Amino acid sequence: MEKDSNFTDLNNEGILKTLEQIEEKASSFLNLSVRFDYMVKSLEKKKEEGLRVVEAREKEVALLEDSLSEKSRVLEEKEMDFDMIQVLEASLLRLVIETQTELVVRKKLEDVTSECERKEEEARLVFESIREKLCGLEKAEEGFDVKQRVEMERLEARKKELSSLDEAIKVMHAELKRKEEKFELKQREEADKWRKKSKDLEIKEKKLEEMLKELELKKHMELEERSKLNAETRKRSNHEGTLTPPAKKHKSEEADLAPEGTVCKDKSEEDPKPLTCPDTKFNDVGKSISSFDVDQVWALYDSRDDMPRIYAQVRRIFSAQLSLQVTLLEHVKTTEDEKSVISSACGRFEYGDTEIKSHLMFAHEMHHTKCGKNVIVNPRKGETWALFRDWDISWKSHSDVHEPPYRYDLVEVITEFDDQLGISVVYMGRDEGFESHGLIKNIYPGEMQRFSHKVASVNWGEEKGEVVETSIQGKDCVKAPTVETQEGSTEDQPITIE
Repeated sequence: MEKDSNFTDLNNEGILKTLEQIEEKASSFLNLSVRFDYMVKSLEKKKEEGLRVVEAREKEVALLEDSLSEKSRVLEEKEMDFDMIQVLEASLLRLVIETQTELVVRKKLEDVTSECERKEEEARLVFESIREKLCGLEKAEEGFDVKQRVEMERLEARKKELSSLDEAIKVMHAELKRKEEKFELKQREEADKWRKKSKDLEIKEKKLEEMLKELELKKHMELEERSKLNAETRKRSNHEGTLTPPAKKHKSEEADLAPEGTVCKDKSEEDPKPLTCPDTKFNDVGKSISSFDVDQVWALYDSRDDMPRIYAQVRRIFSAQLSLQVTLLEHVKTTEDEKSVISSACGRFEYGDTEIKSHLMFAHEMHHTKCGKNVIVNPRKGETWALFRDWDISWKSHSDVHEPPYRYDLVEVITEFDDQLGISVVYMGRDEGFESHGLIKNIYPGEMQRFSHKVASVNWGEEKGEVVETSIQGKDCVKAPTVETQEGSTEDQPITIE
């Protein structure tokens, strides 16, 4: 509408200009008409003067009346002709002016029409561009609507996913809480069991001490009785010696001396079996080549402190050479900051170099789990392990500042490893009888490098009530690491296990 109004304004302005030009032509034409009227009036005045002259001379030119009348008639005819000529000229002039005006107006109309057509073409092009832009805007709006719908659907899906994830987290949290409660309950049960075992062991130790005291008292009484008997025997022998020949007297003295070297013991009384540890050589039995099998994982001794925390998987067995082809297992680092110098004894391992080693270099077999291209080794329930006593989280990245000899605590694993809760252990001691202390500790997944190495253990198998005597096998437990002194010699450093 605005374009149409602009176009109408332009047409009105052109018509006004044309009308102004027509008015100018008409004013000039009116001027000519005024002049023409003036001329007519002057002619009429002249005519009147002529008539007066004629009338004045009428008498004088009576004779010429006919001629004058003829002339007058001719003059009238001429005047009529002149009037006609003037009218025709005026009409012609008016026609010429109208024709010129019409030509001018037509030309201007043509110009205006062409201008209007040009403007109309421009307007059409503008309308087409506006239509194209509107189409583009509609398409963009449709695309935006589609994108908005897709985005809304994605947001709804994300919202549903987050809600499901939240529900899963809640379920996992509830499951974790249930596991924690179950674990705490189990831990309390284990603690109660170990406390009960400790109390039973203390009671048995007290009973054993009482039995030892009774045995010592009985031995003391027997010695007193023997001394009295020997004294009476000597008196009798001295009394009879005065009547006995020298040879018989010598024989009698030998007989008297014989009881002094003999200890009489009542067979009905049995000494209590003392709680002792077998010789440390009881585990130092040579492993035969038949002890190994392909795909088994065995522990080797670490050159840093001679502890069995290096693992290798058996690939081939050379029975004739008493050697094995093994692939070393390298610990997979969980973080980039992990720069431990000490080999990790548990966790995820990947395959490393393949080497040939003697079967005597291996300590013991390790239970393992295959996970794709990796091998997982973790402490298992019932196993005995050594913990680094001074271990903290800094050992993961700065273990090079901690040099052997290391201090260890021996523990027995009482639960299987859990990815979220870790593993529970009970501390053991090396006091009399190797009995457990009963202190339970939880090792979380981020602290699994606290485990130094597995210690081979043996169950005595003698259960008294609920107490099972357990000892630590000799080689891995009491092996002393060898270090080089400042003089260049080597000496054994003791392992501190309390």
